[in-house]
Amino acid sequence: MQKISEIKKVKIFDGIEDELQNFHYEIFINQNRFSFDIEDFYSHPLKELKNILFTDDFEKIVSDGNYKMINKLIATYKSDDNLSVKYVKRGNHIFIFSFGEYQPTRYIAFLDSVWNI
Repeated sequence: MQKISEIKKVKIFDGIEDELQNFHYEIFINQNRFSFDIEDFYSHPLKELKNILFTDDFEKIVSDGNYKMINKLIATYKSDDNLSVKYVKRGNHIFIFSFGEYQPTRYIAFLDSVWNI
C-alpha cells in the first residue's frame, strides 16, 4: 500500500449543517474521476478499515495522519483538528477524510490523504 504523495490535505467543505445536503466533491487521479457526497464517507469510520487492510497498512494510515484513538471501546479516531476520521474505498484507492462540527452549527471536512492498495 502506498500513499499518493501529490495529493495533500485539502479542505473540501466549510459551512452550516443545511449546506451539507448539497455537498459534492470531485477529484481526478490518473485521469480517473472520483466523486463524493457526504453520505459516502459519513457512515464509514476509520476503525472499519481494520477489517479490510492488513494491520501494518492500517497502522501506516493512522501514523501518517497522526490520528488518535479517543475511545478504545468503540475505536473512535480523531484528527489533529478533533474531527472524526472517515474513509471511502473505491477500486484500488482508499480516501481518508476528517469531518465534524467545528463550531456550533458549522461543519468542516477535509480530504486528508489518498492511498493506493
